[in-house]
Amino acid sequence: MSVAGAGPPLPGAVKDEQSITADWVVLQEPIEGVRLIEVRNVLRDTGLVTEILRSDWFDSPPEVDQIFQLTLEPGALTAWHVHMHTTDRLFVSTGQAKIVLYDGRPGSPTRGRINEFRLGERRPGLLVVPAGVMAACDRSDGLRRRPVRGTPRRRRGSCG
Repeated sequence: MSVAGAGPPLPGAVKDEQSITADWVVLQEPIEGVRLIEVRNVLRDTGLVTEILRSDWFDSPPEVDQIFQLTLEPGALTAWHVHMHTTDRLFVSTGQAKIVLYDGRPGSPTRGRINEFRLGERRPGLLVVPAGVMAACDRSDGLRRRPVRGTPRRRRGSCG
């Protein structure tokens, strides 16, 4: 055991860098255009309500034509995927997931940057991923994970 001021408890141990602020805001430089909108569960007599998307969260109302749910089995993760002309909106409704983003867009001021988000029923949030940014999801708990995605009207078809 370490005594105050006597150094780390293990020789060679290094303290992790601060990862959140005192207000619980995750510390990382965001990829250009990526936005995390943290939401709160509202406890009700019959359970809870969680808003997934509201138009007043955006400067202009988002065009969403398709929403689907993806379930990953234990130990599953998705391959990297990217949409060149559409915006992804990811919301984890059950369990916990790690979503990793990579900005490989030519000319982007954040080209080469990686962002990592952990979302789930304990810390819900809507992650907005702009066109051209790559994403991969990893299930990080023992529960089923169901990211909910919405795609704009400009393109129909499957995502992911």
